[in-house]
Amino acid sequence: MKKLPLVLIAALLFPLTSAVGAITPDEQWYLPATGESGQELQGIVIQDTLDLMNSASHLMSNQDVSRSNTTNRLCKTVNDEFCSKATSAYFQAILQPCKTSTSTNCIEGLQAISSGGSTVDGTSSRQFPKEGYTDFPEDLGSNLPTGSTPSIWTLPGVNHGGGGDEYLVTFSLNGASQTGAKIFEFNSYSAFLSPINIIPGEYRRNEHLDTRNVDLVTCAAKALSCGTQFLGHSNAETKICAAIDEGFCASKQPFPANFRFKLKVRLSQSPTGWFHGRLKAPNIEINKVDSGVLISIEGEPVQVPVIGVKTKYASLESPLKSFYSSSEGSGSWVYGEQGPNGRRNQVAMPRPDDERTFREYSLWNDYIKDKASASPSVWTLRTLPIEQNTAECFKDTSKFVGIVTTNSMIYAGGPPVFTESTQSLDYKVGSPHLASNGDVFKGTYDLQVRSDVARCLYNFTNAPIQASISIINETGDANIASTVINEKNGWLRLAAYNFTFSNPVVKVKLSQEKAASVVVPAKKFAKEITITCVKGKKVQRIFGVKPKCPTGYKKR
Repeated sequence: MKKLPLVLIAALLFPLTSAVGAITPDEQWYLPATGESGQELQGIVIQDTLDLMNSASHLMSNQDVSRSNTTNRLCKTVNDEFCSKATSAYFQAILQPCKTSTSTNCIEGLQAISSGGSTVDGTSSRQFPKEGYTDFPEDLGSNLPTGSTPSIWTLPGVNHGGGGDEYLVTFSLNGASQTGAKIFEFNSYSAFLSPINIIPGEYRRNEHLDTRNVDLVTCAAKALSCGTQFLGHSNAETKICAAIDEGFCASKQPFPANFRFKLKVRLSQSPTGWFHGRLKAPNIEINKVDSGVLISIEGEPVQVPVIGVKTKYASLESPLKSFYSSSEGSGSWVYGEQGPNGRRNQVAMPRPDDERTFREYSLWNDYIKDKASASPSVWTLRTLPIEQNTAECFKDTSKFVGIVTTNSMIYAGGPPVFTESTQSLDYKVGSPHLASNGDVFKGTYDLQVRSDVARCLYNFTNAPIQASISIINETGDANIASTVINEKNGWLRLAAYNFTFSNPVVKVKLSQEKAASVVVPAKKFAKEITITCVKGKKVQRIFGVKPKCPTGYKKR
């Protein structure tokens, strides 16, 4: 048999499509940490959706009225030996696709909508991973949904940046039952969509553990977490994955251009309050169905900047050293052996929605050079917590109030703040001025709020609302942006696009024309006169419009 040339063998084993995919997409960016032990590095990573890959369904009970997390136990069912005796319980459930037309707490469908308006319906193919360590069955009597794993959907012809047409959907519910109660109430929701390619490697499922097998004495002595634990079993790098299974990674890929995506989910309880998302021009609808409600989440993916940088701790400027020596700079990922000064490598991972992140980010600006490390495309939505400074009209937890979305790297951690002095709804955002490719990064901001809530805030009548949007930069100057404003079907929608960074404030000011005062013409009264009437020595004065003398009297 004739031997094949080595070049041809390589081509057969590694097709040319692999060479095209060799360029790592921004969606798979991460800050490497190999070969750095003992160097005493300090770094920072600001990246959304960092913990999504580690998310897993779990049902947790608490065995102690003090609710110490050292007494948490994972339950296999709501009626097992732990949950049946729990003082309280809580869950995170990743929903599976609906199996029947009457199923609830499940994913009904996924659609892609082209810029021309054509719609492609997705079909669910499988769970990924096939099962989790801590999955649990539903219990209709206690309103507990099935806790499963992310699902893979195929959108025929909607090929993403990796060349395939598969997409990973992770829709999570979180809920709890109060002490003594057996009914679970939902308290938060999150939706995540990612284009994926399945690649092989030394990947193993992640595992969540409780404290039943933890040596609490050793745990406390080493100042380790004594609550629930998370274990990763993979030998391959998992940061490029949206999810992992035994021997395989769902590697994240770029979204295709000119498509919007719609996710439909059936829920037994209607979401309430506020949502935050990484979407452009979002539209959320909640409609009643026999099993509860059907929520439709539609929007265009956005590019969200990511930064990551490391340097020797000794080379940091004094403000950064002071920051990381204080409690404000806690929460870093620590790795590697100690260096010559007794310090280990540390990488801070502040939350993008934390107010303190604005200051921490600004301290790193000389190292970042106002440029993103990566600009991945993202499609996410999640429940937004209500902050103390949230306006009272925005705190209604009995109904869905609104959604605020932006592609900014960091952002305010609640709904827009109502500023009395300017009568404006203010929302703080922050990002590098430049995208990872060197282009000027352009921001997006969308606000969708119930019209009656907006009227409550401003004490408006039912007359039409006008609005203005301004983007004010750090120097107080206005930032040029294109804006969209409309009120339709009981919702006020406002948007600002194409503004620039670093840390502007989006100001929305609502107004309403005062009702024109109606001038009522004065009623014209006929002129009244007085006449004098006489009869012999008798005299009478008669008053009226057309006065007449009585019978027998004559007008004088």
